[in-house]
Amino acid sequence: MKLRAAIVELVVSDMAATLAFYRRLGVAIPDGTPVDLYAALAPAGG
Repeated sequence: MKLRAAIVELVVSDMAATLAFYRRLGVAIPDGTPVDLYAALAPAGG
């Protein structure tokens, strides 16, 4: 059986800065993703 990550949770104090950081790394984060409470993203490959 092949294991894969299904969920990763990060607790941050500045969601807007966190999303900007991961966008710079190349993570596909859609524009309009909420920056106030949480952001839900699908893992690469489904």
